[in-house]
Amino acid sequence: MLDDMPLSLEMLSELRELLAENFNELIDRYLADSNTRFDLLENAIGVLDFKTIQYQAHGIKGSSRNMGADPLAKILDKIEALGGAQDIQNLANLFEAAKTEYARVATALEDYRV
Repeated sequence: MLDDMPLSLEMLSELRELLAENFNELIDRYLADSNTRFDLLENAIGVLDFKTIQYQAHGIKGSSRNMGADPLAKILDKIEALGGAQDIQNLANLFEAAKTEYARVATALEDYRV
């Protein structure tokens, strides 16, 4: 189940204060990196490349946590664990949930630009 807020506004406020005019660049980098990683993750799921599933899910999870996107990070944590366990059960559903939550995160970040 998705949490109401895709992002921690407290964390974003701290990042915006810390980075000032570079805050938008952080958003751009996060979105570009996540888009690339989601594509790689989707491809890995399609061919059941568990090592890549685990690696890409871990990468998106970490950067999402750093952006305050904890609900997304929690889904990716589950995907990462499935990759590590080489378990396909619920993998496709979790990936769809991650993509949906990522869309919410991306929209919220666009609204939060300085």
